Amino acid sequence: MSQQLATQQKSPVVAFKNYLNSGNVQAHLKNRLSSDKMKTDFMSSVIEIVTGSPELQQCNPQSILSESLKAASIHLPLNKALGRCYVVPFKNKGVLTATMVIGYKGYIQLAKNSGKYRNINADVVYEGQITYTNYLTGEIKIDHAPTSDKVVGFFAYIEELNGFNKTLFMTIEQIAHYAKTYVPYLKFNNKITED
Repeated sequence: MSQQLATQQKSPVVAFKNYLNSGNVQAHLKNRLSSDKMKTDFMSSVIEIVTGSPELQQCNPQSILSESLKAASIHLPLNKALGRCYVVPFKNKGVLTATMVIGYKGYIQLAKNSGKYRNINADVVYEGQITYTNYLTGEIKIDHAPTSDKVVGFFAYIEELNGFNKTLFMTIEQIAHYAKTYVPYLKFNNKITED
């Protein structure tokens, strides 16, 4: 029995749960979240993400809580299945540190919540679908059926209530180059190339 208790105390998940249930953290959560249900839901989702990530379990509990509260403050759920917001570990000077990252669905939700957008869309573009490209404005026309099932890129489109609209199209190659240049996990991982 004492060996089982010692094993549980060494578990990072158990240690994190104990940290969340400490008096100071509970008082902080009560201050930051407007209801007991929000606090309970928040704690459940944070424990779920920590339980599901051995790398996140190596992060400082305060950084996990702080980054998770950032997501709560902008009303984005941390549920991975929803794809709106994530708390992920990144190395900062050799130390794993929790960082809140907004997914593209989260950006869409934030834009919709602002009440300033008429349309927001993003999707895959297949070979043969683009029939017109204006390199000056970035406008593209996607009005044909694909000629194959080969993905050539992705587009994003926004239209504001005031009539302003913008389209962005990036080829697979452009996306790979951008990711390898700017995404920390990919930028410093020599095993992953743009190809």
